[in-house]
Order: sequence, then C-alpha cells, then structure tokens
Amino acid sequence: PDLQAAIDQQLATDWGRDTSGTFDVIVSDMAPSLSGHTGTDRLKMEALLASVWQAAQQWLRIGGHMIVKVYHGDMMSMAHPFFANKKYIKPPASRPESREIYWVGQAFKGRSTP
Repeated sequence: PDLQAAIDQQLATDWGRDTSGTFDVIVSDMAPSLSGHTGTDRLKMEALLASVWQAAQQWLRIGGHMIVKVYHGDMMSMAHPFFANKKYIKPPASRPESREIYWVGQAFKGRSTP
C-alpha cells in the first residue's frame, strides 16, 4: 500500500477533513537501514526522501518550513526551487565522523512554483 495514501486517509479520519496545506513545519529524521554499500544506501535514502518530499508538497502550507535528515548535500535538490531559503546544517550533537546533516527549507512557495 502507498504510505502517503494511508497517512492521508488516517489524517482525514482523525481530523474529519482534507489536510492539504495544513502543516506549518514538516520534520523528517527518518533514515533507511544502511547496508554499508554506498550505492545501495544512497538509492534507499533517495527513495525515502522522495516520499517525504511528495508528502510535504501535499501537507505543507505556503510559507511553511521543512527539515529533513540527509547523508549527502545534493539529496534535496528537487525541493530547492520551492523554498525561498535553503541551507544544510550539521547539529553540534552529531558525531564529527557522521555523514548525517539536515536540509532546512524555509518559506515554502507552493506546489506549482519552481
């Protein structure tokens, strides 16, 4: 089953309405199980991020913000045109040897704007 469709259905049931454009902020700290094979792990992360981005386009309000865990700086390039401000950050609590960083998109412009 499509994860986004299942979540949409649950939100509609819980909230009793369409939740499109409802959320001010979307945060994703998800990561796939890593295999240690760089190419495979990158494909897994890209697939996960594509799902997060698809959901964000549905649920994020105009002017909203998004924070997403990534492992490579170019992984959220598909979303860059849709936000007024974009940056990557590495939290101080993250181990120095970790490739984990976060992509931050501020001021969502909308689904039809690149």
